[in-house]
Amino acid sequence: MMLFPFLLLFGLKVNPAAHTLQLNISNITAGKGNVMIAVHNKENFLKSRLVEKSIPASATSLQLHLELPDGQYAVAIYQDLNQNKQLDTSMFGIPEEPYGFSNNTRPKFRAPTFDETKFGLYNNLSLSIKLDKW
Repeated sequence: MMLFPFLLLFGLKVNPAAHTLQLNISNITAGKGNVMIAVHNKENFLKSRLVEKSIPASATSLQLHLELPDGQYAVAIYQDLNQNKQLDTSMFGIPEEPYGFSNNTRPKFRAPTFDETKFGLYNNLSLSIKLDKW
């Protein structure tokens, strides 16, 4: 009789609920480079990535499904037109390749903050992000 509570406390692993994040990415220049997708949390926003994907830009739009646990996230995307695996910028730091963020946030003279781009993933969710140049 005492074994069951022991197993509940120490023997079972509890995994956080995973949910599907569907990304609908539009305004891609078809046939040029790759679409680079990064999912961030608050602690690593625009520094390191929780999830990173590179998908050939074969069409003007694409749909991607990611499985993530409950939490708050932000998505950053750019189209690597010349396939050098970095977002090319001008000498003033202005992006020269199409890019986009969750919530389609586009501050003019700075990078967005996590709070401007964040979304809560507590159920399955679909986000649409449009790529544009500055």
